[in-house]
Amino acid sequence: MKIKFSGPALPRSGTLVLFLAEGKSLTGLADKADRACKGQIARALAAAAFTGRRDSSLDILAPGGGLGRVVVFGLGDPAKLSSLDVEMLGGAVAGTLQSQKAKAASVAADISPKGLSEADFAALIGSGARLRVYSFNQYKSKKPETAGLAELTIHSSDAAAAGRHYRPLEAVAEGVHLARDLVNEPPNILYPVEFANRTRALTKLGVKVEILTPAQMKRLGMGALLGVAQGSPREARIVIMRWDGGRKGEAPLAFIGKGVTFDTGGISLKPAAGM
Repeated sequence: MKIKFSGPALPRSGTLVLFLAEGKSLTGLADKADRACKGQIARALAAAAFTGRRDSSLDILAPGGGLGRVVVFGLGDPAKLSSLDVEMLGGAVAGTLQSQKAKAASVAADISPKGLSEADFAALIGSGARLRVYSFNQYKSKKPETAGLAELTIHSSDAAAAGRHYRPLEAVAEGVHLARDLVNEPPNILYPVEFANRTRALTKLGVKVEILTPAQMKRLGMGALLGVAQGSPREARIVIMRWDGGRKGEAPLAFIGKGVTFDTGGISLKPAAGM
């Protein structure tokens, strides 16, 4: 999905997403959109008794002004929204748009909760949406009928800053999607040697990758790992990745992961009925 950041000029057609604080009236870009629709959005909110409660939303069809659809999401109390809350809100926005089979939409993100700038809010909405639209359909015989949400335009009074804030979040989302792909691959496709081969691609990003073969593991005394690996015709591998991104003299962080591509032990110990 492509995510763009644009100024406060709202679209005159298509699907528009707005936000409403609990117990408050429409403000900013949301109020601007309502005036373009001659008050129809506010009337729909009143008719549905929509208060802006957190985790609630209201779908308004053909509100006027050329728009085909307006979806209003409740914020609850904006002062209580954390970065994670906003990111999850972005995921909810994307999920709702996907369920409506929208291919493109715009989001009025001129909101600045306590401790977050408007640019932060817009970037986090984009990050949550980017994480939400992940799918893994490589091996499905029946492909989805539609490509899903392809483009999201996020409107903010400081689009340039929102774009800058989004870039590192986008990199994190791409890493999350890569990890999800690795988890979802079946073991006949992603076995230890193939996993090691895929990690080599990270060297282009500056990651130092070291791969240990069974002979090297034996010299290091990794007998337990090699013993388990004997249950498979595939050779074991250990992948060591280093990212020297900290400041000079800063203590490093080390993560040790058990990258099991196929759990032979689980199959040996559990009867078929208990799997």
